[in-house]
Amino acid sequence: MKKCLFLMMLAGLVFSVHGKYEGSYLNELTANYVTPHQIWAKNLGKGPVKAYVVAKRSTAREIIELAQRMDLEHSTVLLCDENDYASTSTYEAPVEGTTKEEKKAELMAKFKQDKELVILYDVPFGILPPELQVRIANFVKNGGGLLTSLPPLKKMIATPLPEISQMLIAATPSTTAKQKPTAYEYGKGRIIVLPSSGMLKGQEGGLNNKTSGMEEWLGDYESSLPIIINSVLWSAGRNPNVKLSPFVEAAPEGKAQKTAVLSHVLGYGAPSFKFNAEGNGNVNLKCRIRQNTSVLSSETLAVELKGQSLLELKLPQLPAGKYYLDIQSLAGGKTDGIACYPFSIESPLGKIELEMADEAIYEKGPINAELKIEKPMAGAGKIDISLCDSPYGRVWVKDSLSLPAGAKSLPISINKYHIPTIAAYLKCSVSNEKGEKLASVSRPIFFPNYDLDTFLECGDSVRNPLIASQMADVGNRWRNGLWGGRTQALCNQRVIPWATNIQIQGDENGIFYPWQKSEDPKSMYQKMGKDMHPYKPEMREWWKEKALVTGGHVAETKKYGAIIYNLGDECGFDYNAGFGPSDPKYFAEFLAKHYGSIEKLNLAWDSSYKNFEEIPHYKLQESKEKKDFPVWFAHRQYMERMYADLYHYLADEIRKVNPNAKVGAEGSSPGDLELSISKLQFWGPYQDKVEGELLRSIGGDRIRTFWWGGYIGMSGGRNEVPIPLWNNLLRGAYDGHFWFQTDVSSPLSNIGADYSFAKYYQKLLPYMNELTNGLAQLLITTPLLNKDIVLYWSHTSNSASQLDPRFVAPAQSLNPLIDYFYETGLNFDFTTKNNLARLKTAKILFLCGVSALNEKEVEAIKDYVKNGGTVVADMNPAMANESLCLVKTNPLAELFGDVLFNKIEIPSPRKASFEAELNGEKISFASERLVSSPEIQFFQVRKYGKGSAVLLNFPLASAKNGQAEEGSFNKMLAGIIKGAGIKYAAQIEGIPMDDRVMRIRTGKGFEIIGLMALLSDTGKTAKITLPKEKYIYETYKGYLGKTNLIDLKLDVPFKCYSVFDAEQAKPVLKLSSGTASPGTPVILDMKANRQDGIYFMQLIDSSGKPVCLRDQVIELRKGTEIPIHFAYTDNPGNYKIAVTDVATGLKNEASINLK
Repeated sequence: MKKCLFLMMLAGLVFSVHGKYEGSYLNELTANYVTPHQIWAKNLGKGPVKAYVVAKRSTAREIIELAQRMDLEHSTVLLCDENDYASTSTYEAPVEGTTKEEKKAELMAKFKQDKELVILYDVPFGILPPELQVRIANFVKNGGGLLTSLPPLKKMIATPLPEISQMLIAATPSTTAKQKPTAYEYGKGRIIVLPSSGMLKGQEGGLNNKTSGMEEWLGDYESSLPIIINSVLWSAGRNPNVKLSPFVEAAPEGKAQKTAVLSHVLGYGAPSFKFNAEGNGNVNLKCRIRQNTSVLSSETLAVELKGQSLLELKLPQLPAGKYYLDIQSLAGGKTDGIACYPFSIESPLGKIELEMADEAIYEKGPINAELKIEKPMAGAGKIDISLCDSPYGRVWVKDSLSLPAGAKSLPISINKYHIPTIAAYLKCSVSNEKGEKLASVSRPIFFPNYDLDTFLECGDSVRNPLIASQMADVGNRWRNGLWGGRTQALCNQRVIPWATNIQIQGDENGIFYPWQKSEDPKSMYQKMGKDMHPYKPEMREWWKEKALVTGGHVAETKKYGAIIYNLGDECGFDYNAGFGPSDPKYFAEFLAKHYGSIEKLNLAWDSSYKNFEEIPHYKLQESKEKKDFPVWFAHRQYMERMYADLYHYLADEIRKVNPNAKVGAEGSSPGDLELSISKLQFWGPYQDKVEGELLRSIGGDRIRTFWWGGYIGMSGGRNEVPIPLWNNLLRGAYDGHFWFQTDVSSPLSNIGADYSFAKYYQKLLPYMNELTNGLAQLLITTPLLNKDIVLYWSHTSNSASQLDPRFVAPAQSLNPLIDYFYETGLNFDFTTKNNLARLKTAKILFLCGVSALNEKEVEAIKDYVKNGGTVVADMNPAMANESLCLVKTNPLAELFGDVLFNKIEIPSPRKASFEAELNGEKISFASERLVSSPEIQFFQVRKYGKGSAVLLNFPLASAKNGQAEEGSFNKMLAGIIKGAGIKYAAQIEGIPMDDRVMRIRTGKGFEIIGLMALLSDTGKTAKITLPKEKYIYETYKGYLGKTNLIDLKLDVPFKCYSVFDAEQAKPVLKLSSGTASPGTPVILDMKANRQDGIYFMQLIDSSGKPVCLRDQVIELRKGTEIPIHFAYTDNPGNYKIAVTDVATGLKNEASINLK
């Protein structure tokens, strides 16, 4: 899990008035989110069924699905899972209504005797509190009903009622394979045990079946509910007056008679469907013919029943395919009972198929398929072709082809098309010369898109199609999903496979053990021996299998557009590992490769080894005690190299299968960050200030993400505004984010058990939408330009800080220094030994904790100062070389004096006071407890060539924490900055320095000034003063005026302004045509606008509402001609294109008439 103390303080965690997080999303079942559905049992004769429901969160949505289709008044209690009625999880407890005490009280309070039945949905009877079990048992015994997915107490199901079970099956025969009901009598009451279908959990949804897809899943789901509705009615004592059952043909002589038919098969052109109705009196039977979710026809049969009657429903002319006959029996206008009968129409053409060489179309290539017909028509015919996106069903291509008489196959090619989703369905229907539709066929096609969003947003995987449209309501936010594959692609979610989890761990002897101990050690030992060294070929193959097959499914996910492959969350390694039987060999090989020759190693280590095999391989504590620092560091480098090599090996193997893959990890131990990411394209660090800024500086165009949303008690994911997202985007350390979960059973989710958005997430949405709709892209693509300030990062020095307090940890100065730059709007960058040329443009270089340097680094620093630069070091620079061998003469003595490890004491707190001068700028500071070395002045300045070298004999954290006068630390840093000739781009008043982050970005002809304050600063007023007058705009909001002063009120703790030298105009929109037709795009020409501009475009319909899923963020750097497509399913009429310049908030519109 991602932990960041700073962000926790910044967030100011939001709780309810009871000291807990609002918990309705885990405890309440509402009908706020409505899904498409058919009406089955509304307007019941005895009014709504009143039920007490206990359901587990993951499948509780099914209760709402039932209530949409029937009259059901439910008092529902939600449980976290099937293992207990409440969880003691640290994530559950902080949320209202989730503790054992709270949940037990709710269970007991909601159970009332005025209910007709109890529904236990995917909840074992035995996990309920014992007193509630007794009450439910007595309730049933006294005449109540019980519908349960799992068997209750044995004594309650001692008396089966097979005739009732058969009656239920007869009314809904299609579901018996998955949901076979069994009925029982207990006292005066009724019990039905009906296993759930599991479809909401994706267990049997069919989307991973290559022969079915979205429409079939929705049709199957709709047809899985009537058995539950009938079971609710019967167990509640609502006996149907009319019993419905399928008609079964008499068995041929000598054959056993069938008692049930799962699905009727009718010949093409069948005139009617037969079924049985048993009852007495006049009754209306409302019948509808349905294909998946589409109702094709409906008719009401008015009949007089006298016992059992065979009825026939006249069928319309139906092409071959699968259908359902849905029946509602109505008595006196009230619903009495229901039935659902599947049937299929045989094809006069026999089997028809769409064959393709590959179900994935790469790089927008042509769609080539072949229609195969088993039994060709005697006469000519026609093929109607359509291409519909998934899961929304919009038609983007329509065409027709002639089918010659006798043709058994027909090639189909679509060269010009637009599909905005990952998956679509190619559909073909065959008609004869009379225009009668004979048969149809459909197959999914995938259109992998390997383009990356500028602002990467990723959520948990879509679990099932019912939730897909809810995800669509927030636009592209869930375009990328962790885990999954085919199902997610059909729901228009590009999967980010979690390929594996890299762990290199050792036992107490430093011998490698199995990956995360997740495999049985005995079986692993038998296969590979006790030393499972990552460099062993057999272990390499084992890791490869994990990443490419069992975890990443690389060959499969490639065709679904997977581009990012995650090698794990919280990956890591153990520096104390690497001392097993295989390590002497691999350690010696590492040293040989690292140094090239034993002579070079001896020179670096000041040693006299004869060969690499002779070098001792001490345990870390032993080498530390012996003060053999080079051996200690060599082992750490060995482990870091091993860790990085495993990343690189797996990344290379994944890219062999999917060349577009961008491989990395997130939330993981970096090891040597620069080494680890050298062959990776994706890295999501912990929310660490130093590591994040280092990654920004050296990461290039790598994907940089962080996790935050939904977390309980950390990361600020539960505030009413997106503090971590604002903060991290403003700083520039990250260009994407992962929302932790959309798992409706989890307290970390943003979606409740009823699939509606949690209240906290509803409050976040407007702010997150603003980021998604262009503001994040503006921040990401407008650079934090900096030539002046460079921070030096030395991984070797950072490692050395673990050996002795005289090696000062870089973070002790870097953290307060970065804070100061944030607070004052000064931009900065890190550099390392691999980019020493970066020093040439800097005005000031900070060496924080840089206690170990190689010769090239030393010469580059000296040249930098000699040529006029200012270098500032804290405490003991360059006391060791890059192998951590202590130097005998400090190579930077001309800059900072001859500081030597063995000649200085361990730093300790001392009273300090000094006055100094840097290039004419006076600097002073005082502290009662300043950690320093007594041998060295607190603050010393040396001239060297044209430049200056400053040695601070203290870490900056000590100075900040121990300043004698509030503000004196910042004054000292301001003096150093001014002494280096650096000017501030803006001044801010009204918000305390420690509360704020100000970052200034520079585009072509404009600047972006972003400000972040604490949540507790909301409502405050502040001023930002610029050096001269500019044209000021608030991003997304509009023009503020020509001024050098921005007066602002923090209605939220994040504000963003754009500053221009010239006044800006609203976006210039030029359309290629004012009229449009499906299949041919209208081109929006925007080349007259700023070429680095970010714009948000919406398609507005004739009622003034934005058309769902047609929003678009336009980045003109990617192209100035924007195609606007219309689907054949779009309503004709007048539309508007509304475009907002994100930087200025200025808007413009253009009209299009869709014919």
